[in-house]
Amino acid sequence: LLALFGQVYQTGADTWQLFFGWAVLITPWVIIARFPALWLLWLGLINAVTLFYIDTSLFFGIGYYYQDFWQFTVITVIN
Repeated sequence: LLALFGQVYQTGADTWQLFFGWAVLITPWVIIARFPALWLLWLGLINAVTLFYIDTSLFFGIGYYYQDFWQFTVITVIN
């Protein structure tokens, strides 16, 4: 099922949804295992979701010129 889910997003659909789905699915595994490497993987997925989401949408109505600043700000707050 996950392989089919991944193939759908090879067509150029919203990639942030793919990474968000992966992050949601591994969240219970990360919480139960309490392994630091899994937490880093989960945080990396959350960062990827955030960056891809900001790239594909008008995040709070910001313009193109301020997009890098907002990406840096949001990733800093999340981390």
